[in-house]
Amino acid sequence: MQNISEAVINDLKTPEKYCPVPALCGDITLNEQLNICFDFPDPENLLKSAVSSLETLLCAKGFELAESGYPIRIYQADGFVTEEFELETTASEIRLKSSDTEGIRRGICFLEEKLRSAAGKTVQSGVWKRHPYVRHRISRCFFGPTNRPPFFIDELMNEIDYYPEDYLNKLAHEGINGLWLTMYFRDFPSSFFPHRGKDSEKRFKKLRETVKKCAAYGIKIYVFFCEPKMFGNLSLTYPVSESDMQPDMTGFTLTNAGEKLSSKEEFRHFCTSSAQSLEYLRESTETLFRNVPGLGGMINIMYGEDQGACIDDYIDTGRKVPCPRCSARKPGEIYGECAGVMASAMHKYAPDAELIGWFYAPRQRDDSPQSQRLAALADDWCSDAVMMLNMESGVSIDQLGRKRNVFDYSLACCQPSKLFLECAGKVAKAGAKIQVGCSHENASVPFVPVPLNLYRKYKTLHDLKVTAVMQCWYFGNYPGLMNRAAGKLSMEPFPENEDDFLMELAAPDWGTESAQVVQAWKYFSDGYSKFP
Repeated sequence: MQNISEAVINDLKTPEKYCPVPALCGDITLNEQLNICFDFPDPENLLKSAVSSLETLLCAKGFELAESGYPIRIYQADGFVTEEFELETTASEIRLKSSDTEGIRRGICFLEEKLRSAAGKTVQSGVWKRHPYVRHRISRCFFGPTNRPPFFIDELMNEIDYYPEDYLNKLAHEGINGLWLTMYFRDFPSSFFPHRGKDSEKRFKKLRETVKKCAAYGIKIYVFFCEPKMFGNLSLTYPVSESDMQPDMTGFTLTNAGEKLSSKEEFRHFCTSSAQSLEYLRESTETLFRNVPGLGGMINIMYGEDQGACIDDYIDTGRKVPCPRCSARKPGEIYGECAGVMASAMHKYAPDAELIGWFYAPRQRDDSPQSQRLAALADDWCSDAVMMLNMESGVSIDQLGRKRNVFDYSLACCQPSKLFLECAGKVAKAGAKIQVGCSHENASVPFVPVPLNLYRKYKTLHDLKVTAVMQCWYFGNYPGLMNRAAGKLSMEPFPENEDDFLMELAAPDWGTESAQVVQAWKYFSDGYSKFP
């Protein structure tokens, strides 16, 4: 008997099936024969997967493809921003136009939803124009292993293909245009640490292959880091011996009441105010983007988990940093300079890539001194990079008569923290870390069907002009309803009200039963809001 995990994996690797539902009849009846008139320059054949998907749907609905059929014209037009498209359906033809391949891809997915929402061989007449305000919609590969304790499985060091094509096709239809995976600077060759980089070319080679495969579905790869690390003797630190090799990169030694933690433990901070340290960040970033063209960018935890800069101690405690270089500078200036160095190095080889600097602060509480220290960092943030924070961390909400603090992430909580609002309102590029599919309330399920919660979250993100959303951690990335909802909510014009959005979301799968399904989703959202 097949076990559950095998069934899930096989389902994700299986092509999407068209399941006809009782649907409302469109006001245009299409011919039995259709002709996809593809007249868009696509030298890299990036749209082959999208056109093939459309052909599959048309055949499943009983259409024949013939040169003499009703035309679906797909062509290039000037004046559209990246991923923007215009779709027009008339009695004589369907017209889809955009300026770039990803606009056409988004338009084909939109057209498929319109065809699935209409009964039989009909379609709704109209003109629709869409463009993304969330430019970076980043999830994580469901199949990807975790390159961190306790297993440290590096997907770039084995021959397993974690990116099945039909799985990527599902993600593309849900509006995802980025996936993140983990790497470490310590695995790159370095002029500062000549012993490093033994397996770097093997990693870069597989990463190049992954980038190329995902590009065929409009998906960029973003490499996730927590850099720079502290020097120490744990699995995620740089070895203390490397601190001895580069004393100018070394900040103060972590102490407890003035004493070292133990005779076996020694942790030295990485001083990001050192010229050599900044050169190390520049060189490491350049090494990655020089060796792997086509990356979407980097997500780097600037402060928080596994990060080891001197200035982190001040954000944690409010104490003056016992480092003569860092203590003489504004904290925001230090973080902003590091982001600027990495962004500049990245853009040398990938001008369109994005650096997303994540300030991971789940323990902060709104109006606390730590929250105020974090908020001040936005004043000096680099304008060439995204500043990302957890959207809900620090919020205090009422649940069943009790006040509860949101620690890490929460799908049940729809409101942003004061810290998130303040920082997003200050910086040129704002990013949000949320959980789209499921969160810590219950991370053991593929996704919780509460798209209304996402509508309320994304209404805030739209009002704040947030340009990047990291949609998951190692959980909450299962494809389906919630991914698709997030994709639709990342586009403009933003849905004017909750009911219209939910009805549009339900229509392709539920047809004339959409109203009952929407009511069920509302009940789920109401109940889930009480889930601590």
